[in-house]
Amino acid sequence: MTGDRSDPLGYPHQLDPVQAWLLGYIDLPTLLDQAAGSPDVLALYGRAVADPAYAEALIERAQQSLGATFDEAMPPADVAYDTYVAVTDPTDQALLMEQEAEGQPVDDELNVRQSEFEQAREALGLRPTGEQEAER
Repeated sequence: MTGDRSDPLGYPHQLDPVQAWLLGYIDLPTLLDQAAGSPDVLALYGRAVADPAYAEALIERAQQSLGATFDEAMPPADVAYDTYVAVTDPTDQALLMEQEAEGQPVDDELNVRQSEFEQAREALGLRPTGEQEAER
């Protein structure tokens, strides 16, 4: 996840390189390249790796600095993955099955989830199981 021509940093300007790495905007080699001439950034990186509480604080500050745009600023693959995890949550699926067994209508919710699942799967580049097995 490195930068492109329109955004030379590869992440929102409000973030420092360590925050960008913690949020998944850049990978570790990119962080280390950007930090090569900066002892301060290397120190932040070392502390974030050594101290999970400090890393969480950095993430929280990063999210606050992004404000309402955090969801919009998340890399598309992260949004797709979060959606995929949400629509495949077995606990939630069990709750829907229980509601259906009680006679409550759940078809609309199941259709929405199926659609979200398909969109997330496509965004992540995953194919249906049958297509993957046919290639083997």
